[in-house]
Parts: sequence; C-alpha cells; structure tokens
Amino acid sequence: MSVTSSEHLATFAQVFPILDRGRSKDRKYRVTENNGNMLYLRVHDIKYHDDKAKTFNFAKQAFANGASIMQPLDMGIYDDEKEGYTLWEWVQGVVSSLVFRRNFDLETAMMGSKLGCILKKLHVVPCLDATCVDYYQKELIALKKQASFLKNQLNILFNYFERHKNVFAGRPLLYIHGDLNRGNILVTERGLVLVDFDAVHIGDPWEEFSEDSWVALDDSALALVIAAIHAYNPPPEFWILHPFYCAIKLMKRIIIYKKRGKEVAPIVARLDAYCNLMSASEAPTAPAWFVSEDKLFFDIMQENGSVNIFVHDLSRIKLLPPLMALLAGVKRLIKRIFN
Repeated sequence: MSVTSSEHLATFAQVFPILDRGRSKDRKYRVTENNGNMLYLRVHDIKYHDDKAKTFNFAKQAFANGASIMQPLDMGIYDDEKEGYTLWEWVQGVVSSLVFRRNFDLETAMMGSKLGCILKKLHVVPCLDATCVDYYQKELIALKKQASFLKNQLNILFNYFERHKNVFAGRPLLYIHGDLNRGNILVTERGLVLVDFDAVHIGDPWEEFSEDSWVALDDSALALVIAAIHAYNPPPEFWILHPFYCAIKLMKRIIIYKKRGKEVAPIVARLDAYCNLMSASEAPTAPAWFVSEDKLFFDIMQENGSVNIFVHDLSRIKLLPPLMALLAGVKRLIKRIFN
C-alpha cells in the first residue's frame, strides 16, 4: 500500500503550499528535499489520474527529446486518500518581458527563435486514436452546439474546413502544450524554459501558434511569435490552416466570456477578421504583418552575422553571452551620452 499524501509531504525538509491554482483544482506545493533541492509537487483527485499520466508521459518524452521544459520526475498514487501526484523540477526563473514586445531587437529575436526550437522538440508524441480530420471535425460540431449565436462565422469555418480537408489530412495529430501565455515562458539560468502542462491536449502542432493573445491581423503583430514561427520553419500550408486555428481559439474564448457575462465584442471583431480572410482567399499566404516583421528579423540577424546558426540551433552560438554583455554595455553608454 502506498503512503498517504500527508506521509509523503512529511518526507521533505520544507513544504510551501502554492495558492494560485491556475486552470486546475490540483493542490500544488514547492517542496525542498533534505539536500536542499527544490521540487514542484502536484496532488490531484484520482479520477483525473489517467489524464495526468498522459500529460506526464508527454512531458517526459518531450524532455528526453531535448525540449527545454520543466523536467517531469515522478508520479504515483496515494491509496489511502484516493489521490494521485506528479513531481516536477522546480524552475526558478522570471517571466519574460519580451512576450508582449512589439518591435524586434536581437534579444527578442533570440528568445523567439529559442521558443520555436523548443516547440519543434516538444511535438513528438502522436495520438493514434484519431486523425487530424476527425479531430477538427468533432471540434467544429462541438462549437456548433455551444455557439449557435455565431452562425455566420461557423458556416465560414465549416466551408473552409471542407475545402481544405486534403491539407488537414496531411497533418499529424500530436500532444501539444496548448497554453503559451507569458506566465509559462520563463527565462532561467539555463535559458528559456517552458512550464505548466495543465492545458496539454491533442491537436495539430501548428495550433500552438494560434494563441489569441499573440497575433493580430495588423502591423502590431508581436515580434516573439514571428521569430518562433521562423525558427519552427513550417511549409507554406501553415498559412492556410493558421486563420482556421486562430478562429477556433477565438470562438472558444467567446463562449467562455459569454458564460461569464464578459464583453465579447472585441473578440468577435477579431474572429470576423479571420473569417473575412478565409472567405476572401482560397489559399491564404503569409500575411503582411508577418512578411514585414520577418524581413526585419532577417535584417537584425544579418547585422549580427549569425542568421544561419541562429535560426537552426541557438545552443550552438558560443559567443552569445559575451555578445549580449557587449550590447548591454553599448546601451548603457548611449544612455549616459543622451542623459
């Protein structure tokens, strides 16, 4: 018989409950082992254990593939309390201020490219129970039941899906992170680290780039996601499915906001922009906001003489730390001159 959660917690030198539960109802703790090593312990109801196991195994395979994510360490069951637990590395870092930066500089390009490289290594665990076509067809049917008030937008999505089934048929169905908000992208001593796997679900890995707080259909597109897409290096078909995935994400956000009595008009306006794009073009290509920013990305990389290495594997840039230190020094000097 396994120990209870209380007995397990008693084995650690220190235990600090974490009150912010985020999306889940898990009890979360920062625990310290006797050797001073800090870990992240999550305790969940046993009815969620199978889903937690899928998430844990997804993270385990991704970490083994070299993805820079919080390391999954152990999972088990507390029999007496009918609970389960997962144990993770405690990631000590800061939320990157670059996530919402709208203009490129070398630092933003570096972080975005690193994020794109992490995602490529993260997307390694296939779902064998369905195909991409089956999955997104069910997604649309579910949305039709919940969002009948968005009839026109739903018709556009259904028609677009039917027209491009061949593209969906060629896409893999994998486990994806599903929540690339700024709080889950941490800057640490070992570089950029992706944390928090509460929202893991199956989908096309290109869906990761439809985080609705990232990209808008105008010149205010965020620099980080441009660099991330560039490092991920998807084929042209990416831009055919991108507006569809963005529209799906926005619809889900509208449904949640409407249930909570929140204002939905600005989100509906963004949804309409994607729907107009899908109606206006049979096969959308890279939009103007990406093309203009992408050129700026290349210009910055060329100025620093590291385009090819930078895009494919940031870890190979041996001179990056001294380069960043030099740039910081130049910024300080300029600031002194003009102040």
